[in-house]
Amino acid sequence: MRRLVVLLVCSAAVSLAADHPGVWPSKVDPVPIAARQQVAWLERHLDRAGAARASAFPEGELFTWEFWALGLQNVAELSHEPADVERAVRESRRALVELDAMVTHPPHDRMLRWALKGGVCWFGGQALVRERMLALAGASATEAEKTRARHDAQVLADAFAGSKSAVLEAHPDARFPVDSLFALEALQVHDRTFGTHLFAPAWARYLRTVDAVTDGVPASMVDANGEAIDVPRGCALSWTLMVLPRLDPVRAKAQWSAYRKGFFSCEGVPCLVREYPHGVKRAPDADSGPVVNGFGMAATAFALGAARANGDAVVAERLERTGELFGAPQLDLSGRRYAGGAVPLLDVLALYVRTVPSPR
Repeated sequence: MRRLVVLLVCSAAVSLAADHPGVWPSKVDPVPIAARQQVAWLERHLDRAGAARASAFPEGELFTWEFWALGLQNVAELSHEPADVERAVRESRRALVELDAMVTHPPHDRMLRWALKGGVCWFGGQALVRERMLALAGASATEAEKTRARHDAQVLADAFAGSKSAVLEAHPDARFPVDSLFALEALQVHDRTFGTHLFAPAWARYLRTVDAVTDGVPASMVDANGEAIDVPRGCALSWTLMVLPRLDPVRAKAQWSAYRKGFFSCEGVPCLVREYPHGVKRAPDADSGPVVNGFGMAATAFALGAARANGDAVVAERLERTGELFGAPQLDLSGRRYAGGAVPLLDVLALYVRTVPSPR
């Protein structure tokens, strides 16, 4: 019996150390153990059929492959372990094949003949996956991959330069500021890898539009002239604040503070995030997911990544506990999944948000 107790205590200590780097005196894995467990399950189970099941969600099939690659890239950049880097590069290449084929699927096929092929959601997402993959691949990157990256980066730079609002269209005549952020991050990573200077002018033009904020946070939709045509929304703000600290840390700090003040109910667990500002009541839609008493599922789920990106460890911990409370996690020898693993999109999003890098 005494031996069993010792084993249980040691097991709990190792798990604590893996989840909370710095509490164990020796080197520990900076990647949360729950993320490792998710990777184990997804490596065995994520396939084309599973990704296709996410098509009920807006851009669900696209986001399944995109966030799978980006989540593994997060893991590799956190750990710098050769095995993590090799897996991230290998799986990113696999995802890029799927993403290239997807441009012919609805709804991206409506924008197939645009200069910004597929719209900014498709084009910017696959560009960011490729740019981050090349940064990890280093000398193993092929000339064809580099040529494609240079071409796509120039297409993006030209699109931002030629747009009156610099908020690029995701669908015909539909401009959501959040949808341009992965495209802008792709330009930022491209500049670091290739020594170009494409990000700064695109970012400056984009800011002329999104600087027109409402209560400290940007509107969720603008028209062709860059004028706000919808209120700020939690689903968009949580995603925005996952990315913004890498693009503009000072701006991110101010917006995170305003977002926390206006949208969060996070004094304990559950920690929840509103979909709309106080006083605005609407029915749930495809972007928000379920909305209960004003609190949105998508806004709350993405907020974990936003809290991590902005270095808010207290809120991040509360949001992670909330996710475990409502996500119906299942853990066995095959790994960790949520909602029984029926929709891998939910698992890859969970992997991504819990591995978004935090400021040192």
